[in-house]
Amino acid sequence: MHPLKEQGTTLDKPYVCVRVRRSGNRLTLEGNIGIAKPDTYFADLPANFEVLSGEGEVIKPMGRFRISTQTVDPYHLLIDWHSGDQS
Repeated sequence: MHPLKEQGTTLDKPYVCVRVRRSGNRLTLEGNIGIAKPDTYFADLPANFEVLSGEGEVIKPMGRFRISTQTVDPYHLLIDWHSGDQS
């Protein structure tokens, strides 16, 4: 089951993303950096979620984390949304 019920909003341009694997309220980075297509839906990551490196270290966003909403558990795309980017 996807961690979010809302559909979110699409991007207005390609955006750098990473693939993460969800386990409960933890997202662990897997794979390489990619580019999310502009029509991909993203929503704010709930505050009770943690993002971890492959080594298990907690990662904090520079802006705010947003997670893809049309992907299938346990794999999702994650972006670090910055002020000045689309809202």
